[in-house]
Amino acid sequence: MRIASSVAAGLLLSACAAGGGINIVHTVIIDPGYSASDVIISGVPIPMRVVGAPRDGATEAETLAALTLPGRLGARPARAETPADFSAMRIVFAFAPLSVNRICTADAGSSGNIGGKAGQTEVSAALCRGDRQLSYAILRTAASGPRDPEFRPAARLLLGAIMPPYANQLTPRHPLGAQ
Repeated sequence: MRIASSVAAGLLLSACAAGGGINIVHTVIIDPGYSASDVIISGVPIPMRVVGAPRDGATEAETLAALTLPGRLGARPARAETPADFSAMRIVFAFAPLSVNRICTADAGSSGNIGGKAGQTEVSAALCRGDRQLSYAILRTAASGPRDPEFRPAARLLLGAIMPPYANQLTPRHPLGAQ
């Protein structure tokens, strides 16, 4: 699988209005096979799997309710993934971040770890099709999890990073697909 020319393709910062904390989205990777139009036509809401547990102890249902897709995708909440969704486009959202090579195949119960260090929550997310990762990013936030009001805007920042409205502009393009 070819990955964007720079693993750290972007570093996004966002100040939280309420608590003054910083949300950092880093290690953004967009595969050359990513297509924003595929995301749009795949259907909304996009199925999502939650791996691990947040620091605030929120359940999977609470986590899914707190995750809203970017506005251009209807700003709808996510829905739980079913076994039939594996080969379709879906999102994997992992507390206790998983590597780019493992995230699309991780089982919902594969990590009992709680993501983040003292005072921080760390989450990785990927847009997957089958076992293939189309995009990936990691969020670090002071929000303790889905029960914290600061978590929703931080999660939207992460979801926006893995579903950009355009293909990766840093990936070299070859005329007529020549290599």
